[in-house]
This record gives sequence, structure tokens and C-alpha cells, in this order.
Amino acid sequence: MLFAHAVGKVVRKPFVLSAISGILMGSAFLSPFFWWGGIVGLALLLIVISHAPTKRYSFRYGLCAGTVKMLMVGSWAWTVYPLDWIGDFSPVLEILGIGWVWFTGSVSTALGIGCFAYIAHWAINHRYGYWFLPAAYVVSEVLGSLFFSIFEYGKGGSINIHSSFGYLGYTLAGHGLLGLGALSTGVYGLSLLVGFLALALKRLWDMYQAERVSGTRIHIVYAVSILFVFGTYFLPPLVHPQDSFISVATVNTEFRNQQSFTQPENADRVRMLIEAFTAALKSESDVIVFPETANVLEVFGTPENAFNFIRIQTSRDVIVVDSDEIKDKTGAMNVRAVLFDTKTQAAEVVYKNYLVPGGEFVPYHVSLLMSLFGFGESRTAFDSVMAFVAGENSSAMKSSVLPGVLFCSESVSPVQVFRSSRAASLPLIVHPVSHAWFHHPETLFWYQLDLMNRVQVRMVGLPLVQAANMWGPLAYDAYGNPVEGKTIFKTASTSVVRYEF
Repeated sequence: MLFAHAVGKVVRKPFVLSAISGILMGSAFLSPFFWWGGIVGLALLLIVISHAPTKRYSFRYGLCAGTVKMLMVGSWAWTVYPLDWIGDFSPVLEILGIGWVWFTGSVSTALGIGCFAYIAHWAINHRYGYWFLPAAYVVSEVLGSLFFSIFEYGKGGSINIHSSFGYLGYTLAGHGLLGLGALSTGVYGLSLLVGFLALALKRLWDMYQAERVSGTRIHIVYAVSILFVFGTYFLPPLVHPQDSFISVATVNTEFRNQQSFTQPENADRVRMLIEAFTAALKSESDVIVFPETANVLEVFGTPENAFNFIRIQTSRDVIVVDSDEIKDKTGAMNVRAVLFDTKTQAAEVVYKNYLVPGGEFVPYHVSLLMSLFGFGESRTAFDSVMAFVAGENSSAMKSSVLPGVLFCSESVSPVQVFRSSRAASLPLIVHPVSHAWFHHPETLFWYQLDLMNRVQVRMVGLPLVQAANMWGPLAYDAYGNPVEGKTIFKTASTSVVRYEF
């Protein structure tokens, strides 16, 4: 009872416990070692909600926990500093700007957890409502995505539920048993599972405090539960051996932001990409993928010239996925992928639909603050660089057998992943990405994206192959297991990796 007494003292300071809950949930996104933090952290939040005097207090506790969690989840935002791609800009203003976006994005997303806590205050003591809490938590994560899109709205943005950063279901992506909950249901099924496990922990705690079972028996229950959940974490991944029928070559690059390139530097970049492209064509692969906006095949002028070059290098039918930036009829910039299919001699187009706030468009609240504080010139500079809009919904990929295309950042959206899988007539998703604006994304950002990729792949049941700029090559089989590729070409700035599925 000493432990219960100690925790009871902490519960008398609910904001402290709420912050601890947020720390636990956030830590689950920082390291595989803390994968259990989401379950324990959510259980602690349920405990503090059960002691809240009113629903309003519960909302505040949930907002506190959610904000702390999202501040930890989104701490990778600081890896974009310094913003060297915008030229000579005040370091102090850069830090203030990044901090503002980081904080406001975290708070707006945390509003979803606040809503969950508000509802949980009623449900937690209700005979039937109690068991709807896990589903309510899943809904709160979706609400957080909605609030985030509303607050980060800007020219080029949309009201959506795409951003799934911080969904607790991702913390189970590496779990040997529980991770299978992502099959078909994706992160939503895993978040529901986290909710049930947290509710079970909270229930056991209630029993312990009420002394409804003896101390010995409750410790046995705890021990068996912990051993089961932790022990099954190390189960081997689900593997279904099958004959390979698709070979994919990815061209990966190490180019910093291309906006700072001089004309000779850009010409040298194109030359290196063509060398890598030639090596990929000679690898006898079915599909070749370039990073996002690599814009390699434009050098040939027309699709016909590109097809002729490909035919010179290989007699094999091949699909080449390149992407570029292009202005639409209104003069706004779109990101699109062009899929060259030598079998049909068709070049089909798919447009990027989900854009990143602060990456591809400027949120209105950022523009307003810059104007209010006299940084109109800086605002103009930002608007000129980040002036993208979502492309039109394309009817591409109907005349050819082509993979689905998942653009950079779209892997954070279960909705976009599902749409990509539905568009794929070839059972494969290609994922062209670029993270040239990040300086050290491997510290946190890459780990979180890896969790997301594993879960998204399990949801749609299709293998995913990533071609990246400033990120290592990655591939996953249809069950979310990493696939090793073979490096067949490598220079200081480019590499070609071949996979078989």
C-alpha cells in the first residue's frame, strides 16, 4: 500500500500526473525501448481523469498531457534549423518561428486529447460508457488531426484528417504480436488496442486500491500481464514466403536543397542522375523510382525521347517513376509524378494531394504574425518558396498496369496510403521522398516515419519501396517487414538499390 499511497499524493497534483502521462506517451515515439510508454501514459491519464472534479478540469488535464506528448513527438521540427535554404535570415527569428509552429501545432493537435478527457470524465464511471473509452480515444486522435489542419490552414492547405503524428497505435508497430493488429485496420486498430490495454491497467489499479483482491493475487495478475505483453514483443515478424515477381530499383541521392544550386551545379546533378539511371536500367528491374521532384527525364525534352533512351539501355519492359514541380493553369505550383511505361509507350501523371503546413505552404497564422511584426519582405520570400497547392485528382493509371504513388509526407496519412493502394493496378506502392530541408532527421523523424510505414503497409497489404533524397533506401514487404536490397551502383551523391518482391 506504500506505492498506492505515494501515487495517491501525486494524484492530488493532477497537472503533474498529466504532464508525466504526456512524457510517457511522447517517449514512445523517441526510442523502441519506450514502446510501452503509450499504454502506461494513457492509463495514467485515465487515473487522473477519474479524480477530476468536473469535465472542464478533465479537459484541461487531457490538454496538458496531449500538449506535452506532441511537443515530444514533434521535437524533430528543430532539425530544420538553420533554414539555410531561405538565404540570409536572422537566427533569432528562425528559432522563434520554428518554436511558434512547433508549439501551436502541438497544442492544436492536443485539443483532441482534451476532448477525449472531457468525454472520459462521464464514461469512466458509467456502467456501459466505460467500455467505449478505447473507441473514444481513437476518435480523439482523428479530431486532433482535424484541429491541426484547421489551425495550420493556409493557401494550398485543406481541412483534413491526414496528419497522424502522435497516434499511439504507431508505438506498437514493432511489437511481434500486438503489431498484427494493424492488418486491415492500420493505426486505428492499433490505437484501439492501446486504449483497451490502458483501460485494463487502469482497472487493475482500481482493484488494487480498493483491495478487492489480495496483494499477492494482484501482483500475480500484474506479473503475468507484463510478461505476456513484453514477452510477445520479441516474437519474430510475420513472414509468408512467396516467389518474387516484381523487381524494383531505387535511385537514392544526397543533394541538399536544390534551390541554392547554381546552373553548373544543377547540370552536374543531372549528369550524376543520368549515370545512376543508366545503371538502374541495366539492372533488369521492372520498376525504377527516383526521389520526389528529382525531375530527371525532363532532360530528354519529350516522352518519346525518354522512351528511346530507355530502349537503348534495355530491351525489357520497364516502368520509370519520376516527379517534378509544375505550374497549373492559375500559376500555382503542383507536385506531380510522371510514370513512363515502355510497354504501352504512355506517360501518365499523378498529382500530390496532401501538402505539409510550413513545408509546401505557409499557414495563415504564420503569415499574419510576420506581417504584424514588420517582416513583410520575409513573408514574401516564404510565400515564393512555399507556394504549392494540391493537384487535381487524376484519372491516371487506367491504361497501364502501374504501381500506386505515395508522395513525400503522404505516408503520415492513412487516408492517402489507402487511396494510393486503391489506385495501384500493380501490387506495389512506390514512395518518392525528399528531406533536404532537415539537417539531422535520423534522430527522431526517420524513426517515426519508419513506424508509420510499417503500419500503413500492413493496413493495405502491399509492399512499399522508397526512393529518397537525404535518406537511406527502405523497403517493406506486404506485412510491414523490412526488406534488404542489393546496392548495384554507388557514388558520393547517388546510389541504386535493387529489391525483389
